Amino acid sequence: RQYRRWKAFTVWKKGLRYGKMEAASTRLENNLFLFNVALRQALLTVREECAVLGSQALVELSGEGYRLDDFVRCQNMVHMEARSKIEVLSQAVLSTARVACDEVVDEFLKENNIVANHKMTFMERASLRSECRHLTRFLRLVDIMVADFLRTMVIEALQNLVAAVEWPAGTEMEPVIRGDGPLQLNDGTETTSPKKHQKPTGKAVKRGPLFRIVVSYEASTPRAPLKRQDSRDDKKEEDKIKDSRSKDAKDKEDVVDEGDVPEVTMSLSPSLEELNTSVDGIIYDTLDVVRSLEKVFTSTEAEMYVMPAEGDEEDAGGDGAAQGGDAIDFASAIRNSQAFSRSKELVHQHLHKAYGAIQNYIQRFQPPIQTYLQNLKYAAEVASRFESGEASGFQSAIAEYRSQVELFSSVPKYADVGVMLVDSESLKEMMLPSPLACLDSLQQFLPQLVTSKAQLLLEEVGSMNPVIAGDPPTVEAYVLKKKTKDKAAAGLDEFKERLSYVQALVRVLEDNSWPIQDNVKALMRMLKDSIAQLEVNIQLAEGKEEEEVKKFSLLVTEECPKVAKSALLVREQLDKAMIGDPKSPEEKVLKFLQQQEQDFNKLKEKKEKLQDYQAILKLPIEEFEVMDEVGSDLNLKLRLWRDKSEWTKLRASMLKSQ
Repeated sequence: RQYRRWKAFTVWKKGLRYGKMEAASTRLENNLFLFNVALRQALLTVREECAVLGSQALVELSGEGYRLDDFVRCQNMVHMEARSKIEVLSQAVLSTARVACDEVVDEFLKENNIVANHKMTFMERASLRSECRHLTRFLRLVDIMVADFLRTMVIEALQNLVAAVEWPAGTEMEPVIRGDGPLQLNDGTETTSPKKHQKPTGKAVKRGPLFRIVVSYEASTPRAPLKRQDSRDDKKEEDKIKDSRSKDAKDKEDVVDEGDVPEVTMSLSPSLEELNTSVDGIIYDTLDVVRSLEKVFTSTEAEMYVMPAEGDEEDAGGDGAAQGGDAIDFASAIRNSQAFSRSKELVHQHLHKAYGAIQNYIQRFQPPIQTYLQNLKYAAEVASRFESGEASGFQSAIAEYRSQVELFSSVPKYADVGVMLVDSESLKEMMLPSPLACLDSLQQFLPQLVTSKAQLLLEEVGSMNPVIAGDPPTVEAYVLKKKTKDKAAAGLDEFKERLSYVQALVRVLEDNSWPIQDNVKALMRMLKDSIAQLEVNIQLAEGKEEEEVKKFSLLVTEECPKVAKSALLVREQLDKAMIGDPKSPEEKVLKFLQQQEQDFNKLKEKKEKLQDYQAILKLPIEEFEVMDEVGSDLNLKLRLWRDKSEWTKLRASMLKSQ
């Protein structure tokens, strides 16, 4: 009894299960597109077309060291190529979907014996509408497939961009200095026009930095310190500082003057803002490329198969309706996705981190640039700075600039800082000639300084030698010789020091293997011989001095009475009667007195010259007392007659006015 119950239940259960499976199988065959040959082939064709487009990159990252304009131009060309391929894909997908729908409808009409001019019944119309609703879902599925493919392309492009600019977490972006040789990298010029047999992959290749950042600087004039009203204490403090500087660092101040050096601010090109803006533009351009795809569901060629109905949204599903309908387009759906926003945010974060590391790296360029600016000012003012400079100052300056040549030569042209190539080649090429220009200025200025100093000394010594070596025929000539000899003897040490200074300057030229002109060499030989001859002439003149003093002392002694006698003659002229007569003509008397004044002035000059000779010859100085008496008498009488003449003129003018 139990067996029969079990047997009946088992048979019933198997029959029920088989019936349900048959019903489910029939429903799947009727609703799934894969069981329809035309629709299945269309879906496979769409997938194949999308797979062909999958080799197209939306962001090209295979190059290295892109300049920003090259990077943007490269991406624009890639986007143009992708846009054209997407347009071709759009037409192919639309054509495939349209042909598949036509085949399904033709097969339906054939099965139901519906031909041209056939009046369809209500049931036939209902069946046709049901079939069209089935095709509507098919068109939506095609749009969903293409939208998902394009979304994958965009997200993969952004992820590749993130991978190209990211740096491993927890590691510092230490700069890697490149050599000074030619820069070996692909800067994007090849990727802007890829060869036909080379398809860009769009994937970032970890073989070098992505962007090239050029380093430059901006110099600004430093602000002068504010001055206080009561600055006596400050002025004293400034004087102390100046004195200490002049004592401790005189040579160094001759080389550079840091007071007027501009403040240096390093700058990067492109800036972080410019790079972010360009990258954002490229990212949004990828969305514009995607937006160029024409949706099958909204196409005019497929509108005959679109049958909106109340149950469509439920049958197709909310996501499919949203993506296939008009509410949101492909680009907006991708832009609003979390993956898109997150990738874009990561790109900005990594770029910001890279620029922070670059800012730390480029601070090393500030000291060389400040030195470069100092050199620019120095090269233009070398003549004023070293007009009377010491030879040691020149040596210090030359050593300083030779060390600067090595310093500037060690400035790197290129360095990899994280995912960025820092390009300082133009900065180095600008700075490197700076110390060379200063050395060239010194090389040109030193011979000029030697020539001017040596020529001045040679003229001064050369004018003394003939006078000291000559035999004076007169007292005046001997006095000139005696003065010149005494001056030369007193300044001989100074002349030798000046000669040593000029020779030290010449040694600076020789030590640095700088060419010395023939005229400078000849001038130095003449100067050396002239000073040696001056020393010999001084010794010879001192040997003859006693004999010449005796000779010319006698002449000076004999000349003094003659001057006194001439002064007495002037006094006799002052005793003439017309001078004491008030009725004498004023003009005649004044003319006579003025002539006597001229004669007396000549005697006075001669007296002073004789007294000077006596002092030089170490003789007793004649007082010439009679000269003083005659001078007082002459001045008194001349004043009286001048006052009388002025009174006469004044009286005449007063009478005339009355």
